[in-house]
Amino acid sequence: MSFQGVIRANAVKLLRPSFGHLQLALTGYSVLSPRVRPIAFIAGVQAFRLFSSSSVFFKKAKKGKNNKEDQELDSEDKLIDIYDPSQYRRECEAVIKKLEEKVKELRMGKADTTLLNKVPVLFKGGEKYSLGDIAHVTTKGRQIVLSIYDPDHVKGIQHAIVNFDGSLNPTIDPKVDQTITIAIPPPSKEARDNTLKSIRAACDYSKSGRKNSVEYNREQALQKVKEMVDAAYPKDTTKKIKDQLEKIAKDFKAKIADINSKAADAVSRE
Repeated sequence: MSFQGVIRANAVKLLRPSFGHLQLALTGYSVLSPRVRPIAFIAGVQAFRLFSSSSVFFKKAKKGKNNKEDQELDSEDKLIDIYDPSQYRRECEAVIKKLEEKVKELRMGKADTTLLNKVPVLFKGGEKYSLGDIAHVTTKGRQIVLSIYDPDHVKGIQHAIVNFDGSLNPTIDPKVDQTITIAIPPPSKEARDNTLKSIRAACDYSKSGRKNSVEYNREQALQKVKEMVDAAYPKDTTKKIKDQLEKIAKDFKAKIADINSKAADAVSRE
């Protein structure tokens, strides 16, 4: 007699037929079925895990008349995690951080520094460079700051900037002779309007853009909640998560509106 046969024979002697399902859960073998199904122990125990002590549910199997029994068991083993709304909050915080950097860039005139990087600098001997190759260009407040790598290039760079744009007044820092500062001239009305338009567009995208926005990330989070619904999580649990997501979205959209308002006021006063 095979090993499986011995197990079934001994089980019949020791247990009444009414305990067949208990035996199946404890041993993985059933006297009620000739087929050996060790996975029954795992599936049986997992199916009765309490929600309060578990962070996962089994996704319901999609049963069809053409599905085999083993395929149904495999599909029942798919675990669905409980979605944590704090993940959505972190994603929104990243959106706000990126927006603040973008607004600062627009207000400081990063476009001007990009243009300045391409200023041609011609030295004695015929050597020609782009400014960005021989100096590091940054902004500080309403100033453009050039940190020049070679002290012999300072004067040449100063002359090159004046020749490039006569409205700019590059000044050599008396304390750090390899640094040139350029005061950014007050923006014209047209420039201010363009800046306001760009800031408003950046805020709108952060709120409801097609990717990496508050609304986009909320839709992705709701998709995770839908998977929980499909996995038969309690309705009060999924509703609570949806309510939390809605509140987080509302809070961060208000922050975006505040950033837009404050930036618009600041630009208008410049």
